[in-house]
Amino acid sequence: MLQGPGQFRHSINNLLRTQGECADELLSSLEAEREALAAGDAEQLDVVTATKSSLLQRLDELGRQQADLLDGLAFGQHPDGMSQALSWCDPGGDLARLQNLVVGQLERCRRLNERNGLSVQHRLGYVRRALDVLYGAPAGSGDVYGPDGRAKASSSSRLLASG
Repeated sequence: MLQGPGQFRHSINNLLRTQGECADELLSSLEAEREALAAGDAEQLDVVTATKSSLLQRLDELGRQQADLLDGLAFGQHPDGMSQALSWCDPGGDLARLQNLVVGQLERCRRLNERNGLSVQHRLGYVRRALDVLYGAPAGSGDVYGPDGRAKASSSSRLLASG
């Protein structure tokens, strides 16, 4: 358990810097994911997805470490415990500014990840429509629900071609 403001300041500074570096890497990974999606490069997408997953796990671990640091302080359980801790150990506000930068980086990551997710959803929609055409499903059809609430396939579906 950390005792004084100097120890906490040193630990939280290192943690915030590591979070920032990890967020920078995640942002680069998300940009590479966007490019791979746009190019339809499945191999690159696999590589980038593995990197992204690893970085997200690392950020999760850093978040747990931050929570552990705050738990050792009297105000660590309060909703604004982090800002109170930063004010306590760094009255000049340097760490609060660093934290704001990290939060901004993570917000940019979140937005780009959402955009990438929308791109995946659009592509998935195209694939589903193409499969509908191949199987002869009428436009706009999908699962039909019977009186019992169970989905059943449309009976007019037929395979247009086979290999």
